[in-house]
Amino acid sequence: MEANAVVCGDGRCDSPGHSAKLLVYPVMDHSSGRIFHLEFCDKRQVQGHSPTMEKMACRNAMRHLVVNEHKTIAELVTDASSSISKMMREDPDLSKIHHSFDVWHKTSRLTKALMKGASTARTRCIREWIPSIRNHFWHSVTSCNGDLGVMKDTWEGILFYLADVHSWIGGHCIHTDLSEREDAGKTSIQRGSYALRLLSDLLLDRTFLASMKYYTKARETTQVELFFSLLNGYCPKRLAYRWDAFKARCIAAALDHNVHLGRPVRVRGDGTTMYHRKWSARSKRWYVSHIFEKKQHKHVPVVLACLLRYYLQETDGIARGTINDIHHPKHISATIATSNPPPTADIAREQISRSSQKASS
Repeated sequence: MEANAVVCGDGRCDSPGHSAKLLVYPVMDHSSGRIFHLEFCDKRQVQGHSPTMEKMACRNAMRHLVVNEHKTIAELVTDASSSISKMMREDPDLSKIHHSFDVWHKTSRLTKALMKGASTARTRCIREWIPSIRNHFWHSVTSCNGDLGVMKDTWEGILFYLADVHSWIGGHCIHTDLSEREDAGKTSIQRGSYALRLLSDLLLDRTFLASMKYYTKARETTQVELFFSLLNGYCPKRLAYRWDAFKARCIAAALDHNVHLGRPVRVRGDGTTMYHRKWSARSKRWYVSHIFEKKQHKHVPVVLACLLRYYLQETDGIARGTINDIHHPKHISATIATSNPPPTADIAREQISRSSQKASS
């Protein structure tokens, strides 16, 4: 990892919802997409509270890199988690690292809020402008060059543009010919209307504007999401795993991800690029993605050889059921229960007693 590196990370649980037991937190280089650390967390390490696992895993991963390995990290990119942003501000070892949020997640939340606001008859005119508002947010983020003031000024100009006002006190639109812009056929939103007031409340919300400081670098966590998509093949969420099995599957997926970074795009005999078309149910449009060359998995024989050599060199033998990992959550508790179990006979006696009382009543 280079000095003053920009890293990104996100948490992925072993099951959906709040019933998760295990979590993996990959940390990867933002520019290359290479994973250089995996942090694991068990529900027993956070007193049985699953939503806290991501914060703890992120803190442990960053402290391991900064404090233990003495890595120089300039910026961390995550999703818009308030608990992680608070942790980054208050931790003395991590407070100097610039914290950024993923732009794609913010755009997705903005789109959902606009779709909800445009669900009534009086605000139906907002629907056709949602792609333009989303694109303008991307433009505000990518064109500010790290200047928060410029980003906010550019963003606030969208309300004038929607009302077909292209010059105002303190600013103006940057497009040239109005007839050639992509929104030329859309109906402008009338000034003073309920729809424009609703847009003003949504787009100029105090919380929304306060969070814009996390997007001045225009960072994304796309590579992390691609790794999670690959991890679904190694570690499906519909299945339950032990701690060691979950770790092994995640490590195998990380090796697969790193080895096959930069795969060439598949081309036809005439040299043209091959694409695969897909349909987006949310945007109601077709889009294409590249088709890459097939994976070779040349690292698998090397991994198997290393495992075989380890077993052959192990002089004490490897006994089943032994726990050699000092970080294994079974050292905290044998199960995910927050209290020690009473004798099974006592539980059965109490349960039968309750059933009898219900039957008699």
